[in-house]
Amino acid sequence: MKDWPWLKLIGRTLAFAAVVCLFLVGIELMVVAVQQKGEASVHAIFQMINNPFVALFVGILATAVVQSSSTITSITVALTAAGALTYAQAVPVIIGANIGTTLTCFLVTLGHVMRKKEFRRAVSGSALHMLFNILTALVLFPLEFFGHVLSGAAHWLAQQMAGITGSWAFQGLNHWVVHPLAEQLMQWVGGSLLVALGLAFLLMIAFIRLLSLMFKGFLERQVIYRVGHLLTGTSWRALLSGLFLTILVQSSSLTTSLIVTAVASNRIPLGRAFWLIVGANIGTTLTALLASLGHGEAALTIALTHVLFNLCGMCLLAPWKPIREGIVRMVSRLGRLHVQHRMLGFVAVLLLFFVLPFLLIYTTRQENEKPLPHQQEQRHPGLLP
Repeated sequence: MKDWPWLKLIGRTLAFAAVVCLFLVGIELMVVAVQQKGEASVHAIFQMINNPFVALFVGILATAVVQSSSTITSITVALTAAGALTYAQAVPVIIGANIGTTLTCFLVTLGHVMRKKEFRRAVSGSALHMLFNILTALVLFPLEFFGHVLSGAAHWLAQQMAGITGSWAFQGLNHWVVHPLAEQLMQWVGGSLLVALGLAFLLMIAFIRLLSLMFKGFLERQVIYRVGHLLTGTSWRALLSGLFLTILVQSSSLTTSLIVTAVASNRIPLGRAFWLIVGANIGTTLTALLASLGHGEAALTIALTHVLFNLCGMCLLAPWKPIREGIVRMVSRLGRLHVQHRMLGFVAVLLLFFVLPFLLIYTTRQENEKPLPHQQEQRHPGLLP
């Protein structure tokens, strides 16, 4: 039978469009569910994250459990668009999600635990991602808490982009396709808020997983088998590779996991992996931006906060050679230390991603059981109410 490459291309394009539409319907379903069934129920669920430090650890814990920062940031954008979350609650969750996503890389290292040298390199690679995001959060979280640096800049950008994101083409897609499908699904689940939210969550998870499956084979070939040849050029070439590969699959977890595997097999040096990870961090922000389209200024502000967080991390840490080399030396030492004292690393990860977030959320639950003030509005994008 004659091969028709153009038919395959059309089929893949339609499949990609269908998967993106699936994601947009999931976001719209969450917005519709919250708006139709009252924000009070969702406010009650999120009362405990009035404290920005609790919100930070909610982002860490939720992303560690779901294993997808794209999903958590998209949910945060949708709830902000529906009015269920304020800027003060949403911004720390976004920052926490950037830390929580680094757990996936650490789990990948377990596949190399029986080979000492590979395990050491894998731990160093995963620590590189973890340390980079934690250092970025340590710098930017206080600036955001006291000066509203990220959310203020994002709010200004959202105002400038209002005309672009409200274009007739996207509004037409949302009006004629996405919104009617979301309302139909809402009727199909009998108007149940919890069922609708659960279905929306499953649709967003399906979007991430389907894209990963569609492009996983390509990613593995490019990142693992040919990456040593492809990335012999400049550091910016590595950064752009990480950026575009992550945009392709909409999952920084998959990209960085493959990078850690390539580091473990000695196909990529840590210095080059640094730039790939920076690119992957920026590439993953596209999911939240996609989720924010057509949902107003508040949703776009939160999505742009995610973009600015990762761009600022790149500008603060990547251009300066002493900082880069210092981070690489530190993670190399951590890799050797973890091989010598393996339980220390596991205990540290368990404390950071699960024990501390859970304890902080649990101990502040009683304190934050008071209802949200009716006068709290989203006019100011800062962290403080």
